[in-house]
Amino acid sequence: MDRVENAAPEAWQARRRRLEDEAAMIAQGLESIRAGRTVASERVDAWIDSLGSVNPLPAPKSGR
Repeated sequence: MDRVENAAPEAWQARRRRLEDEAAMIAQGLESIRAGRTVASERVDAWIDSLGSVNPLPAPKSGR
């Protein structure tokens, strides 16, 4: 038997909600890309590298 068939209904519903939420976030991200709301990877890398330092950079934001 498939594991999904054996899962408790509540667990299956929670998983389904999570997958629906993830799909919505992906769609939102793709729409942001189409609208030009992006951040250069170099700015993201600099921000990540600064985390945990004495002077962390603010999270980069799109110019749009």
